[in-house]
Amino acid sequence: MHGPDGTDYPNTIVFVEVDKPERIVLQHAVFPHFVGTATFEELDGKTKFTYSTLFETAAVFDEVKAYAVPGGEQTMDRLGVYVTSMC
Repeated sequence: MHGPDGTDYPNTIVFVEVDKPERIVLQHAVFPHFVGTATFEELDGKTKFTYSTLFETAAVFDEVKAYAVPGGEQTMDRLGVYVTSMC
């Protein structure tokens, strides 16, 4: 991953479970350690997408939330633009 200042950050993702087309579970294998779960559900002819992140401890989340929360929001925004461009 590349920061806005050009810094490179380690970003190793391991896919723990892929249950196509309903669920993807991934593990962030470097600090901050977390498990992310994405679910996809058909709802009235559309797809409901839900994503949750579980950090290994509350202390880890407290340490990284200043950048993890906005970073996650930016990722979801980019995903929305990408998916919309496919339609």
